[in-house]
Amino acid sequence: MKKLISILTVMLVAVVLLSACKKNGEDARDKFVGTYNTTCTLVSETPGIPVNYTLTITKSSLDNYTISLGNIHNSGKAINASVVGSVMTINLQQTVFGKTVTGGGTLVKNVLTFNTTYNIAGEEETESWQHVATKQ
Repeated sequence: MKKLISILTVMLVAVVLLSACKKNGEDARDKFVGTYNTTCTLVSETPGIPVNYTLTITKSSLDNYTISLGNIHNSGKAINASVVGSVMTINLQQTVFGKTVTGGGTLVKNVLTFNTTYNIAGEEETESWQHVATKQ
């Protein structure tokens, strides 16, 4: 009986350790990386004409969970987002023209749906946009 308990304990520890391990070479950012055909729509005010643009997502060299969203809003500029699984979070950061941006979204198969909210320093007004990006 004592031997059986020892064997079961060893097996339980092995299962826990193996299930907690991340596969070598697995990077959550890999599924986000690519070029996307994107449509964004203003949702905080009277919606205007949707803006179509090409979004390019690359791995950031900052750390192992940050991606760079290039050409956001067809601006030629990039913002950063952190990735956990299929969820992307855009933490508060400075953009062009004194604006800050936050947001986030999810990737399901090859479609990334996310929101961005812009605020101009010193003003209460914000702009909220919804983006639907399909990987090419």
